[in-house]
Amino acid sequence: MDAAAAKQEQEEEGAEGEEGKPKKKTRAKGKTTKRQSPLAIGRAVSLRPYRGELSFNAVSGEKEKGKLSLYNAEMHTTEYQYSFGLNLNDVVRKENIGYLIDAVVDPPPVAGNHSRFAYDFSPSSVVLRVTNAHSSKIQNCFEHDEESRSYTVERLIHRVESGDVPAGELIVGGELAEGKRLESLGVKVFPGVKAAATEARKRIAEFGQDFAVVRPKEG
Repeated sequence: MDAAAAKQEQEEEGAEGEEGKPKKKTRAKGKTTKRQSPLAIGRAVSLRPYRGELSFNAVSGEKEKGKLSLYNAEMHTTEYQYSFGLNLNDVVRKENIGYLIDAVVDPPPVAGNHSRFAYDFSPSSVVLRVTNAHSSKIQNCFEHDEESRSYTVERLIHRVESGDVPAGELIVGGELAEGKRLESLGVKVFPGVKAAATEARKRIAEFGQDFAVVRPKEG
């Protein structure tokens, strides 16, 4: 949304109104330009259930007599998954597509490590799909695996095996244990997330001249 105020105020001038009262002043109206954003972002979802974890700490600095310096804080040791979707045709400046992909792989400071409690929000695994389909069918495809105390994408594998998600449209990178299994189904699998992001940039650049600016730089 782009809201613009009126450039100047206007007043009605002239004869007095009823009962000798001056006419009411009117102001020029501003304008609001609204459109749907090409970027849609899902909520971060925890993979592990909260088990009431507690951390006991001591207050830093000078201790005051008669006041407790110990305190406890609740913690949630978990992985999070979050999804996003981008309508490429609605992006006016196509180079911004590449900037978004880079930001997902290496989030800017606001995403973590900006205060005394450091948390790395960069992804350990990514699942990307470059498609013309209306539904991504990969949203929230990660699940917690209680047995291995890690995560799995079994739901995604089932959708690839059933044909609901074409294997050729998927790009997977990172620490996924099922990488070899996905690769056997025809999915492009990389050991790291940066390589997966580079592959996504290459595929988008192949859509036409307008998208050529998304192509990753060599070197």
